[in-house]
Amino acid sequence: MRKFTFDDWLEDRLTGKEFTVMGENSLPMILYFASKDPEILIPEDYKMIRQYQNEAYDIALEMTLKTYKQVYLIESSRATDKEGYLKLEIAKIEKELNKDIQRWQQASTGAKDTNGIKGSTYKRVKNQFDQLIEGRLSAATILESELYPYSLQVKYLDWLNDQTGSEQRAKKKREGQKLTYIELFKPPFNTEPKQKELFTILLTNEYVNESGEWNRKKEPNQFAALYHCLKKKAFNPIKVAPSIPIFGQRFNLTFGNDERDFCVIRSITTDPGFTETRLVFDRILSNW
Repeated sequence: MRKFTFDDWLEDRLTGKEFTVMGENSLPMILYFASKDPEILIPEDYKMIRQYQNEAYDIALEMTLKTYKQVYLIESSRATDKEGYLKLEIAKIEKELNKDIQRWQQASTGAKDTNGIKGSTYKRVKNQFDQLIEGRLSAATILESELYPYSLQVKYLDWLNDQTGSEQRAKKKREGQKLTYIELFKPPFNTEPKQKELFTILLTNEYVNESGEWNRKKEPNQFAALYHCLKKKAFNPIKVAPSIPIFGQRFNLTFGNDERDFCVIRSITTDPGFTETRLVFDRILSNW
């Protein structure tokens, strides 16, 4: 029996003819048996084959997920009820995943099924990826893997669920509604325990009183420093200006464009950078 090499896999020369008990074209079984005997396939070559199979799997997921996102964004932009369209898309993917709960659960853990990926598939995927980088291709990719469609659907579903919060914020903006204070924060900073912890830190350092109101004995630039510290560390990626009045109201402060206000918008919207005051907040909130 001749020895197999990495190039045999890359050129699709692993047919299984040498393993008559298995029949032909059973690449996972061929690799399994060949890897057990270094006289047939040396460990270094087997390791390289597995590495390239994993690379093909990850690249295919990345490319196809990008295509799914592009198609969704195009169709969503045409929909009159964007929130309704998003709900329908989520329901469609969940219906597909429900066809095999076990594989759905496997894919959710990050498991991969790469054993059947051939060398020619790796080369095709890499070629598509190179063209995608150059902006010449956007393609969905099929692999020799039963779990791959579920891995793809799970990642797409996660992305769609992320859009739910974005769409709700966009809807509020379109309808002229204000975000709430808690909606300024991203997980896990938008949870009740984290907000209580933040209040305790500010109270302990005498920036707020027992009612949560800002201590007006503090300088306005200290409130601005707190805002920019939290914006960088804990805020959702939303526009700065709409968040400033909401943030101020939480501490019983109002903002405007004249000097009579406690802290004017034009000064707080510009991040002063790492000033001494800012570094104080970075320090006391470092473990929050």
